[in-house]
Amino acid sequence: MWVAVEDMVVEGGTDAVRTSVHRGEGGELSVMLEMFRVRDGRITELWGLSGAPRPRAGGQDSSITTR
Repeated sequence: MWVAVEDMVVEGGTDAVRTSVHRGEGGELSVMLEMFRVRDGRITELWGLSGAPRPRAGGQDSSITTR
């Protein structure tokens, strides 16, 4: 598995990062968006959203989709 940073935006003490997560050669791809608030060189707040599949009841996977 590896993670690639696709976009990064920094303004003041807030950073936003969009990454793609690759699961093996030709494997599944998911996207993550994380926002950080930084003070005195430390992360003080973190928000995140992932498009990674989540297990459902019965063992089936589901994923976040947009329309």
